[in-house]
Amino acid sequence: MVGTDDALDRVLFMPGADTGGDPGLPEIRVGIGTANPLSLLGLGVDTGAAGTRQAVTVGNAGLGAPTAEGTASAGDKLVLWNAAAAPVGPYKASMGLNADNELWLQSSGNNANNKITFYTSNASATPSQRMVIDKDGNVGIGTANPNVPLHVSSNLAANVPSVKVVSAAAPNAAGVEMLRLTNALSGTVGEGGYINFYSLDIRLRSPRPIKPMG
Repeated sequence: MVGTDDALDRVLFMPGADTGGDPGLPEIRVGIGTANPLSLLGLGVDTGAAGTRQAVTVGNAGLGAPTAEGTASAGDKLVLWNAAAAPVGPYKASMGLNADNELWLQSSGNNANNKITFYTSNASATPSQRMVIDKDGNVGIGTANPNVPLHVSSNLAANVPSVKVVSAAAPNAAGVEMLRLTNALSGTVGEGGYINFYSLDIRLRSPRPIKPMG
């Protein structure tokens, strides 16, 4: 144990179970602010005033954009690394700050299926994947394999929308634009289609004729 001048133990080194890596040498667990670290590095609850302390602060003077797997970035603040051989690895996941102090997340490596995934769960239920960003930048909500820039899939109950667009503006005679479809390569300003809310109705409008497919 390593204490401070107030006689309180702040850092604890304790032996854990034999990991089998080196005969007779158990793993060593480090506890900071806790007397019972449950992992290789355990961080306890700070006793300072609420809102004045953080469990972990990662800081250095570096700022920079994310870099390819195997190359360090000046902006790296937290790096998760898997050194496994191909095709599983090597793999790098990192979090950092760029020159504009913007937070970035990175997933890169030798695996063609590099993704950033988000999971949630209800109480003690097994977490389920809710959203994914694949290596091509496609975003999937309710699907693990998006094949378009935004892919939404759901099995919601009848009369429950998969996508909901809400405007705080009240419908009026001039119309409140809710959805716009445009083609950036058309060369015509304002080219596209619109769905607008008016005082008494909803209208689909376009500078070009609207024709049924068939």
